[in-house]
Amino acid sequence: MVADLDAIEGLFIFIEVILLLTLFIVHVIGKNINFINALALIILRQTV
Repeated sequence: MVADLDAIEGLFIFIEVILLLTLFIVHVIGKNINFINALALIILRQTV
């Protein structure tokens, strides 16, 4: 029984870590997309 509880706890920690990583990656990609959009706007204004 104790082993099962440890396994379940480990699984929850594993899921939590994956969720945090996913949120972090989405956050970084989102920031990069905003940065790329800003660059594109600046470049467009330079050419026009």
